[in-house]
Amino acid sequence: MTLLRPKFNEGQILSAGDLGKTVDYARYADAAHGRTQHTWGVVTGLELSKVDQATPEGDKFIDVHLTPGIAIDPSGRRIVVEAEQLLSTVQFNNLGVAGANEPDALYPVYVIGVDRPQAAQSPGACASNSPTRVAEAFQIDFGRPGSETAVLAPPAVAFDASPGIGMRVLVGYVAWNPNLAGGKFIAISPASPTGAVRYAGVRAAEVVAPKGSVVLHTQDTGKRFALSLAEDGQGGCKLLFGSRQGAGAIKETFSVNEKGDVTFSGAWKVQLPTAPVAESGAIFHGLRVPLPAGVSEAAVAAGQFTAHVVVAPLALGVSTTEYPIQVECRVDADRRVSSIVMWRTLTGDDYRLSPAACQYLVVAAPTS
Repeated sequence: MTLLRPKFNEGQILSAGDLGKTVDYARYADAAHGRTQHTWGVVTGLELSKVDQATPEGDKFIDVHLTPGIAIDPSGRRIVVEAEQLLSTVQFNNLGVAGANEPDALYPVYVIGVDRPQAAQSPGACASNSPTRVAEAFQIDFGRPGSETAVLAPPAVAFDASPGIGMRVLVGYVAWNPNLAGGKFIAISPASPTGAVRYAGVRAAEVVAPKGSVVLHTQDTGKRFALSLAEDGQGGCKLLFGSRQGAGAIKETFSVNEKGDVTFSGAWKVQLPTAPVAESGAIFHGLRVPLPAGVSEAAVAAGQFTAHVVVAPLALGVSTTEYPIQVECRVDADRRVSSIVMWRTLTGDDYRLSPAACQYLVVAAPTS
C-alpha cells in the first residue's frame, strides 16, 4: 500500500472526503507509531481501586472504580479515560460471565476504544443532519476467567491497518459474589494465575542521551529506585544504581566506572548450589578438569564441595598405517589429566607416543 498524503491547491473545490483524508492520515500515522515503535498496554493510570461497603445486614462488599488514564491497544489506537469510572454490577450481571459456583474466580476487566458519532451541531447549507464529530470514546467490558490469555496474545496487526476499534486492553480483575444483595464485587487484583496487566513499552535497538546521561526509574514520583548512566564531563562515565526521593540525588548502592572499578555498599553474597551439580565434556592431556558452573575453586578448597572426577579414553580411528593403543588415561589430585596414546604401525615394526584428548565427568557434591 502506498500511503497517500492529502495535498490541496488554490481554487480546488474540497469535498468532505478530501478533508476527512487529512484526519485519516494523522490517525494512521499515530496508530502506526503506537504499534511499531511501542508495545501496547496501559500507559498511565487505569488502575482498579475499591471502596469498602456493607449491606444493612453487615455483609461486606466493595464498589470498584477505574482511575483515569491512557492505554494503547494492539492496533495502536489510543484509549483515553478522562474521569474515574464506577464499574457496573448491573452490566456484569447482564453479561453472564460469572458461573453459579466460582467463589475464588477472578474475572478480567477490559477497556475498549469505540467510535461514537455525534449529532450535527446545526444543519448544513443543504439541510444535512449527518454527524459532524466522532467521539473517540471507550467502554468497560468483563470476561470469563482465562479469557485474558487470548487478549494478552492478540493476532498481529498489519502495517497498513487503521486504528480500528474493539481491541481489548486488560486493566485488572474483580472477584464476584452472586449471592450477595443481587451480586456484588468483593475483591480486586492486578493479576491472576493466567495473566496480569500489561504496560506499554518502547521498541528500540538504541537509546541515545543527547546530554550525556540517561536515568531509569521504577516509579514516576516519590521514593523509587533508579539506574543511571552518566558521563562526568572529564572523559569518564559511571553506571550507578540506588534509591531516589523525588528529584533529589540518587543514593548510591552500586556503581561501576569506565575503568571497570566496582563500588558497592552491601555485602558480597554468592549463592552456591545446594545439590550435586555435574558437567561433562572432552579435555586434552595436561589440562585441568573444570568445575561445574556455580562451583568455585575457593569453595572446593574451603571444603564446601567435594569434586569427583572420572576420565575415559575417546574412541580414536585407525589410519591406513597406524592404530592407537591407550597407554594412560588418568586424573591426579589436582584434576590434571594425563592422556597418552601409543600409535603402532600396522606392520608392528614401529610405534610413537602422543598426547591425546579424553572425555571427563565431574560431579561437585556439597559437603553439608
